[in-house]
Amino acid sequence: MNNDCQRISYEQTGYFSKQVIDYLHGDKWLKQFYAFTPNKDGIVSAIEERSKIKVDRTLLVEVLLNQMQQVGIEPTALQSQHLAQLKKENTFTITTAHQPNLFTGPLYVVYKIFHAIALAAELSKDLPNYNFVPVYYMGSEDADLDELGNWTIQGHARIWNTQQTGAVGRMLVDDLLLKEIASMKGQLAVLEHGQQLIDIFIDSYQKGRTIQDATLVLMHHLFSSYGLLVLIPDDARLKQTFVPVVLRELQEQFSSSALQPTIDTLSSRYKVQVTGRPINLFYLHEQVRERIEFNGTTYTAVDTGKTWSASEIAEELKNNPERFSPNVILRGLYQETILPNIVFIGGGAELSYWMELKQVFATAHVFYPMLVLRNSFLCMEEKDVQLQHAIGLSNEMLFTSAHQQELWWVENNTNRNWKVEEFDQEMQNLFSQLREKIGELDPTLAKHVAALAQQSANKMHQLSKKVLRSEKRSMSDSLQKLAALRARLFPGQSLQERKENASYFLAKYGLDWMKQIHSSSLGLEQEFTIVQL
Repeated sequence: MNNDCQRISYEQTGYFSKQVIDYLHGDKWLKQFYAFTPNKDGIVSAIEERSKIKVDRTLLVEVLLNQMQQVGIEPTALQSQHLAQLKKENTFTITTAHQPNLFTGPLYVVYKIFHAIALAAELSKDLPNYNFVPVYYMGSEDADLDELGNWTIQGHARIWNTQQTGAVGRMLVDDLLLKEIASMKGQLAVLEHGQQLIDIFIDSYQKGRTIQDATLVLMHHLFSSYGLLVLIPDDARLKQTFVPVVLRELQEQFSSSALQPTIDTLSSRYKVQVTGRPINLFYLHEQVRERIEFNGTTYTAVDTGKTWSASEIAEELKNNPERFSPNVILRGLYQETILPNIVFIGGGAELSYWMELKQVFATAHVFYPMLVLRNSFLCMEEKDVQLQHAIGLSNEMLFTSAHQQELWWVENNTNRNWKVEEFDQEMQNLFSQLREKIGELDPTLAKHVAALAQQSANKMHQLSKKVLRSEKRSMSDSLQKLAALRARLFPGQSLQERKENASYFLAKYGLDWMKQIHSSSLGLEQEFTIVQL
């Protein structure tokens, strides 16, 4: 493996929303929806504001250590250092979050974790009076089994067909999942580091272990040497600290009223990511995750029909805080309540919905962190790099559509020294002159000339497409190679990182691939990275 990487702007990829691009460009109108500009000055301001709000650091470290002990893992030297630092008031976390996808999930999960690691290291160096600790906040209370239970390795789609329900992190490793690991062995073990990876999977996903615990073990295998701390927030002790916010939500339904004005404003320019509900909480109990609703007198868990009066649900919250789970509207508030966090690293959609929530945070008197767009990568193997160079395709052209690439190839490799478009332009110039002359004679005839010009343009367009098809037939071998390259790098016409699981690269390149992603990861710089393996 080499250490070559190249970067292009997120805008040049064409895969990121206008809201994200505007955020990266510092759009003035958008600034009302976030708290800190993503630069060093913004970091300093975030530290200043964060320092005013206390976090139960002793409890946080206790929970982190207990969660490791429960699955039989010992912290590395760097993790131990970070745990000791977390007890100090001059230590802050750099956090990214994701639900516990199987076998790491899409590639971008690895990328966002390394971004947190890289940024924490960068800030620790640049601001030596403070410590910065990378944290992976596991969204184990999510219920998106479709996202958890589907993954793709080199175009081969796999699925965990479990019948379990409720929060995904509380689901158990079963025979069906073990069967998938056995099946993956046939695909991965033939690669140089494949058996080592399978052994890691077997050690992580032990029958009867919860998915959140299995994910903790897997992340420890992959990231512990980098000092990453993994937090499972589904913990009664941590949730006890969030009880005041939960109780207020139950009694006042404050989040929806705080959210709506922002949605109304943002929706005038951008697509709204989340809308919320009157009560943005779930009730977790006995493999069920159900919405809580309120009719003015009675609270109801919608799936089971369980009901409470106002005093009863307050008592239930006091005695069993772990049964109350924030949805996407309140999840960030919980995260910022239990962590001394200053930066949240998320994908484009995550940043978009976080921008909807600033007023929700303010209403709840919870710190709102700096938002940083996660790093994005395109991993290109040697054969892909060689083919790109042979074709002469620029990095920017890699991200264009199949049609644009085919058109580019034909135009740059044709034997003819003319283009249909050139004749079309000449013809339109003639029609323009004709329209002017005839208009001088009889203005009513000018529109007839314009109609003829349009007809001519349509015919020339049709001819251009026929010429293109003819030349594409003569260049079919080269175009097939171009199509194959695009299919490998952009599976399903999407970014590689959104479709492919990390298993293939881990099995083929081992920890060297991890090291390369780590060394290529940016902190506060915001660019898309193309990595040549």
